[in-house]
Amino acid sequence: MKYHKTLTAYVNSLPNYGFQLTGLVEPKVDSTSLEEYTESKDELRRPIILIIAARKK
Repeated sequence: MKYHKTLTAYVNSLPNYGFQLTGLVEPKVDSTSLEEYTESKDELRRPIILIIAARKK
């Protein structure tokens, strides 16, 4: 079973656990990789990875 939470759910839960958001990054496939791996073009429509940085208050 897969369960996907929304970005809103992740970010809004941080303060509930005593964290402050310090950064948010959605890395993208670079143009060189797109040329080499053409099937990666489909990955541009949604982020593959989400990096959330937070600091404990």
